[in-house]
Amino acid sequence: MANGPTLLVAAAGTGGHILPGICIGREFEATVPGSRVVYLCGSKEIEREIYRREGITPVTFPSNYGSGGRLKKITGLASDCVRSISLIRKIRPSAVLAMGGAICAPVIGAAWIHRVPYFLHESNAIPGTVVRKFHPRACRVFLGLGGLEGSNVVLTGTPVKHGESQVGERRTVLCVGGSQGARRLNGIFVDAVNSLPGDVADQWDFLLVSGPSNTVENPGRVRVEPYITNLPEVLSGSAFAVTRAGAGTLADLAAFRVPSLLVPYPHAKDNHQEANARLFEAGNAAMLYRESDLTAERLATTLGDVLTDTGRREQMGERAGDFATPDSASVIVAAMVGCLEHGMVKPDHSTAKGGFPHGRAT
Repeated sequence: MANGPTLLVAAAGTGGHILPGICIGREFEATVPGSRVVYLCGSKEIEREIYRREGITPVTFPSNYGSGGRLKKITGLASDCVRSISLIRKIRPSAVLAMGGAICAPVIGAAWIHRVPYFLHESNAIPGTVVRKFHPRACRVFLGLGGLEGSNVVLTGTPVKHGESQVGERRTVLCVGGSQGARRLNGIFVDAVNSLPGDVADQWDFLLVSGPSNTVENPGRVRVEPYITNLPEVLSGSAFAVTRAGAGTLADLAAFRVPSLLVPYPHAKDNHQEANARLFEAGNAAMLYRESDLTAERLATTLGDVLTDTGRREQMGERAGDFATPDSASVIVAAMVGCLEHGMVKPDHSTAKGGFPHGRAT
């Protein structure tokens, strides 16, 4: 039975929030004797499924703050805050780590009311509303790609799940549109691949991770999987990837030095995916196409060029590796433990504005 500190990890919405939170939680348990980690997620089935695949049963917190008029939002937020206070009293965490998702704001508010120290992690280049509002009182704010200043801000990168699998030859051309897939991108990729000249296409294996709710008609040369559970193995065998530009995806690409064509989700809040992608493009780690500019014909031309240019792929892969932060989870946990041991005193270290691969604070 745990007799050490309890860390409450609030991570909801997408795999880009949840999976890094799990990495940090596991590092915390491995580092701090007698500790325990409680994971908190929203009510979406996709969220619970991500946790289930990792062997974790989270506490579910259905948020009442959603669509509707101003009065409905206010009453929903008030209801969430009351339930968050009850949740904090029940779990009695030593600290709260907010990774992202609608559940984070009321949980942070409840933590502050009960004088529970809280930490924030922001993966994206443009911080979200919760981070912008709550970062001044946070013990530490951990950034994946920068974009925020403050004496309590540390640029750590985003933790990723590593595996032991190693593939000697990179033969896979991967397309993935995030944890839920991207229907339009799926169709463009399939059409582009099946229009490649045979002498090019025959040299590669094409894998499309379509998302669990998407079906693909006539995939031709493309192997289609609704989702994958062996991501490290797939990435270590990938020569090139066509993906969205969520921060978690980019962290994975960097960790395995996979060159890529990034197609940011056009409806992301504050267009943060394009901001993420711009950093990788500027670092010569990836190409960038807006979805509105991408056609099957244009993608086929791009794939034809890059798949026949080994030197270009290798150079982009090396530059992608410049964004990798393999020690991210351990750096974050060390900072949290330091805060807990020293009464949550904020350090006077340099601020983090972002811009990998120009450097990060540790």
